[in-house]
Amino acid sequence: MSYRECVSRPPGGRPRLLPRHAGMIRALATTDDVRSKEPPLGFRERLLTLLHNWLACPDPLQQADRIFVLAGRRYRKSYGVNLLRQGWARGILLSTLSGESLDLSRFAELRLPAWPRLLELQSRIPPQGRFFFLDYDGTSWRAESLPVRPLGTLNEIAQLGRWLRQRPDVRSVLIVSSGWHLRRIRMCCRALLPHTVRFSLAAVPADSVARGRIESTRPPEQDDRPIAECSKLLLYRIVLAAYRIALAGRVEGGCRAAPPRALNR
Repeated sequence: MSYRECVSRPPGGRPRLLPRHAGMIRALATTDDVRSKEPPLGFRERLLTLLHNWLACPDPLQQADRIFVLAGRRYRKSYGVNLLRQGWARGILLSTLSGESLDLSRFAELRLPAWPRLLELQSRIPPQGRFFFLDYDGTSWRAESLPVRPLGTLNEIAQLGRWLRQRPDVRSVLIVSSGWHLRRIRMCCRALLPHTVRFSLAAVPADSVARGRIESTRPPEQDDRPIAECSKLLLYRIVLAAYRIALAGRVEGGCRAAPPRALNR
């Protein structure tokens, strides 16, 4: 818009803004003034933002033999299935934990591949089972009932490590969870997964979270979950350190108990 279109000049008078443009300029000036007067984030808000950014430590997406989705919120599974459709892996391993016996029909909305074959497994699901791995290898589904133990994330990664040791053909895994959950997962993976397996972490994007969830409505500076997550990190660090000490003791004891082997001559 040109200057002449914005102003009018009365005969022999000073130029003035047209009323509609003057109102627009006053609104813009008021908006800028309000923004300039917004108080800066307080110490608690800055701390929460820093903690959130530190806890969320995803890796760049890369191809894997399996996508592993941790139990919990449904949007994690939805994002994992989307990654499978995009070709980031040839199979997917879903970790599921339910308060009652597992009902496979509740996964219908995920539009899982080979869905009828998964439903066929319902008759083999034990009624007392609560924790399962559902594995899709690209052609068929398998369900495995697992024990429920304290420290759920640690138990899931420990079971994933056992699962990987039984399948040497799976040499890489892409692990999906919420962003704030990833640092604790990484700690567990480094301690419990086979060293021959490459793992990478993927955070569920904010736009993949269903509206109404805390993750979609609360900005990082107002989300106080990182504080609780840091306390869990400390607990997991202590537990994993004790696990390493116990494992080292078993290895050392086994070496001492092993009889000396005769040298070949």
